[in-house]
Amino acid sequence: MDYKCWSESLQVQLWAKQQGYTSNEDIYKYFLDRAASIARAHGRTPVQWVEVFEHFGSTLDNNTLVHVWKDKSTLNYVLLAGYQALLSNQNMWYLDWLDTTWETMYTNEPTDGLSPEADASLILGGESAMWGETVDASDLDATIWPRAAAVAERLWTPQALVNVETAEERLLAFRCLLTERGIGAAPVKNAKARDSPSGPGSCYSQRRRLLLL
Repeated sequence: MDYKCWSESLQVQLWAKQQGYTSNEDIYKYFLDRAASIARAHGRTPVQWVEVFEHFGSTLDNNTLVHVWKDKSTLNYVLLAGYQALLSNQNMWYLDWLDTTWETMYTNEPTDGLSPEADASLILGGESAMWGETVDASDLDATIWPRAAAVAERLWTPQALVNVETAEERLLAFRCLLTERGIGAAPVKNAKARDSPSGPGSCYSQRRRLLLL
């Protein structure tokens, strides 16, 4: 946590002194608690980044949803502490990780690697995140689609029904629907959501060729 902006603000430091706070750590905790209390006052559950859990651990209010975006191993600690969680482990579900294929995203099982004591029912869902460092208007659609659809399939598919082959057929068809609607979704069979189509012709003819391979 970088406290430089608070340390350099005379107004913040004066306010902290009036509150009896002796460190920027106290200010940070106040900020988090205050923001969370506003959410709860409106009947909402506050969502905190996993860094907040790593910082404050089980001192957080039990009515807190922890967003795990780091390595999936951090999810285990969140669940063992009894907090509900959302998963978007960056190496699997971040769309700006261009080397991550749709197959990898689809087969990312949230409960893999959890200890037997961890309550998997506390995982409420997940997220596929798109950050802007690797895209602009020219390739945004192709970077998001169809890989985001693979994450969506994984999140609503029971583990026992996960099947890459049948999922690929649906993804090929869905990609065609997207392109028909003017969304520049990338070809399904590509390495980094940036490669060229498999050949000339319509989306549907490309899909048929791929299915025959």
